[in-house]
Formats: sequence, C-alpha cells, structure tokens
Amino acid sequence: MGFHDIVSNEVLHDLLKTHYALEESVVAVKKETKEDGRALGILQCTTKRLGNRFETGLLWKNDEVSFPDSYPMAVKRLKQLEQKLERNPAISENVHKQIVEYQQKGYAHLATPGELSGTDPCKAWYLPLNVALNPRKPGKIRLVWDAAAKVEGMSLNSQLLEGPDMLTPLVSVIIGFRERRIAFGADIREMYHQLRIIEADKQAQRFLFRANKTDPPSVYVMDVATFGSTCSPCSAQYVKNLNATEHADKYPEAAAAIINQHYLTTISTALRPLKKRFVERKKCGSSTHREGSSSEIGSRIRLKFFGIWERRKLLTRSTSAGTRKPATSEFWV
Repeated sequence: MGFHDIVSNEVLHDLLKTHYALEESVVAVKKETKEDGRALGILQCTTKRLGNRFETGLLWKNDEVSFPDSYPMAVKRLKQLEQKLERNPAISENVHKQIVEYQQKGYAHLATPGELSGTDPCKAWYLPLNVALNPRKPGKIRLVWDAAAKVEGMSLNSQLLEGPDMLTPLVSVIIGFRERRIAFGADIREMYHQLRIIEADKQAQRFLFRANKTDPPSVYVMDVATFGSTCSPCSAQYVKNLNATEHADKYPEAAAAIINQHYLTTISTALRPLKKRFVERKKCGSSTHREGSSSEIGSRIRLKFFGIWERRKLLTRSTSAGTRKPATSEFWV
C-alpha cells in the first residue's frame, strides 16, 4: 500500500523562498560606511604585536576628544556598588579577589602619581565599575565597566565608533559545524582582556575602587579592552583575524577555521578522522595538551590565539547509531 500527498504550488513557493532567504542570510555583504572606514583605519594604524599579545587604539569618532569631569559620577557609582556588595559578602569577596587578579595578570594597574598629575583632565574618563551575574552560571561574576554612563550628556561610548561588523554569520558557522564527522567547540577565555590598549588611550579607561569604604577611592587604569566599550567586539575580531592571517601560510586550515568558523568568542568546527593517534605538546609558542582521539586537531588547530582556549570536551558522531558522544580526549591551547 502506498500513500501520495499532493503539495500545492503555494507550499512549494514558500519552501523555496525560505531556502533562498537562508542562503542569502549567509552570503549577505554589508556596505562599508564612512565611520567603518575610519574605524578600520585606526585599527590598521595602531594595532601591532607585543610578544604574544597585540595592542590597539580605541576607535574614536574624532581626532580630538574633550571630556567633562567624570570623577564625581564615578564616586557616586562606587558608593552604589559598595552598598550592593555589602548585601552579599560572597560577591564582595569575589570582586575584591578579581581586582587583585586583574593587577597580577596585567589587565589593570594602580594609577601612578605621574599619570594623575600629568594627564590632561579633558583626556581622562572614569568608568563606573559594576558586576554582572548570570543565573545560568551560578557563582560566575563578571566585572563590567559602564562605558555608557553619562556626564553632561557625554559618555565614553558616545565618543567611540562601533566599527565594521566583522562577525561571521551564525548560520554559516552552524552549517560548517555539521560538515564533517568530528565536531568540537571552544571559547577564548577573557577575550577582550587579551587585547592591550595603547598608552595614549589608557587614561580614558580609569576606574575607582577601594578595599575599605572608609578609605579614599583609589584610581585604577585599565590596560586592556573592557567589557562594556562599544568598540571592543570589533577590535577583538580584527586582532583575532590578524593573528590567524599571520600564521596562514604555515597553518592554512587552522587559520581558515579561526576566521570563518568563529562567532563572538566561540569557535565551532568539524574535522575528518585519522587512523593514527598522536600527542602534540608545543604549538606556536603556547603550552598545549593533547592526548588520545583519532582526529586531526593536533595537526590543524595549531594557531596560538591571543587568548587562551577554555578546556572543552570534544564531541564525536557515532558511526553506528548516528548519535553524538563525548570523546575520550581534551585539548588546551
């Protein structure tokens, strides 16, 4: 016995329309604006490698910026943060610990007397510090700098360009993730903080903090790109792609994956299996660990990002049942 279902022309039309709309969403190219051109010019002029990291400039809308006095606003917001932390000692302890770690990692430093006295007040901006909590990730507390906070109608973000959209379309990443048998994903840890800011722009990233609310606020300077700055996503993507391009001749497939299979801070890609096993420990100047699994990850994903891969379980697709299961190996970069 057989069944036959008649499909109307309208249904076929809608199916084809959806299909072509999906394809167009992947290949759509945005027209570059004048502002995008200026932002790209700043990135090209100010970005350079410093050892295993890169530094770049903030994407200013204008060559000359004159800020109003933002210190009183920052003091007010600091007191509000302190009240919030007093109600939750666990969060307070975590924030104080992160401030210390930021200095140890080179993400921020206590402003020197020379910086405080030698910087033009019109070039200095104080970013209010805040904390972001994710209910899906209990215990994870992220420090955020409110670059949208205004004084006399002006904020740091109001003086910065967003920059051109350098993100790979999400649909394209997802499709590439399904192309081959072995799939894996990883994140760049603290991606924005791996990108250093040039000296000329650092004083626009001051913030206040103190260990004891009875003490005068201490002035800190962020040495790296911040969560909250409108230009950080563009700058981070630009540097990520630049770093991959520098190694493309030696590792073409890895460079292609980093540039084309990345969305925000996450890479999602797939590889073909190999018959032999291997162990690879040193790749492009970064400490790595690779054991087990018959995949091409050791030979393909060799590029050292300016950030650090989060530890991830690999995902493989079973050849018998067609299901996915965690692989027996992990990798760090």
